[in-house]
Amino acid sequence: MSTILSALYHGRIHPCEHTDTKSAKQAAIDDQIEAEHRYFDTKLSPEDGKRLRKMESLFADSFSFDQADTFCYGFKLGAALMAEVFTEGSIADD
Repeated sequence: MSTILSALYHGRIHPCEHTDTKSAKQAAIDDQIEAEHRYFDTKLSPEDGKRLRKMESLFADSFSFDQADTFCYGFKLGAALMAEVFTEGSIADD
């Protein structure tokens, strides 16, 4: 039997690749971003276009680090809550 921790360790679960939760609002924003890309592709020189794409890549990399930090914090918070539940006794004791 495979556990969640085992699946995470062996790379069978990839939380950052979970993409089936895209909302209509997010899809609309993605469409707007693509429209802006097309606009700037027609206005910028090829060199400036490359620089813009590089900057977007840097933003994406930075955001990825933020997402990883947030995921880790959430995981630790969940684990701390579980530890508290198991060490503090039942809620009937309150």
